[in-house]
Amino acid sequence: MTFFPEPITPSKGPQKREIRVNPAEADKKGKDSSLWDFPEKDRSVYYGSFLALLKRYLDPFSEGQIQEELYAEDVLSLDIRSLKALLAQAMEMDQSQSASFAQSISNVWNTLLHHVNLADLGKIATQTDLSKVKLILKEISNHPPHEEQKLGFYLAELSFKDWRPSPFMKIIRHLHDDHQTHKEKSLLQRWSNLLNESTGS
Repeated sequence: MTFFPEPITPSKGPQKREIRVNPAEADKKGKDSSLWDFPEKDRSVYYGSFLALLKRYLDPFSEGQIQEELYAEDVLSLDIRSLKALLAQAMEMDQSQSASFAQSISNVWNTLLHHVNLADLGKIATQTDLSKVKLILKEISNHPPHEEQKLGFYLAELSFKDWRPSPFMKIIRHLHDDHQTHKEKSLLQRWSNLLNESTGS
């Protein structure tokens, strides 16, 4: 009987050793490869620093154009006109329960304060009498005179919070009632008249 040799199989070469990686370690390494993946507790700080740095380099190119666009008009006069309109609403109707009124007067108030400061620094041009505007702002801010928390405090806070504290609502209601009783001699009317004087209207 004839025996045939077994066919020669091609050599597969040296076998590579399979290395198993713990899935948790693999995930950790994958995360470490990201340039922007900072530790979670420090992430906001890193991102904030980056944005501040970016703003620093972009501002010189955009500031002049933005200022020209924003302040092409006498914005202080526009703010005063908006505040007068809101005071007129408070004269006509009790706005103490109105959330939209609270937000509107707070936003106008804070914008007006900001623009007064800019005008004081000579950064915006205005035809309004700044001394009279400051007088009326101080009077409104310090009302009521015998209360610990003044109207100015609530107007500043309401821009950033969705709330209508009862002392604020009480102040708005009393101002409305005062106008209904005293009409031309009411505080709301006085403030409106002073605002008119500041713009020469």
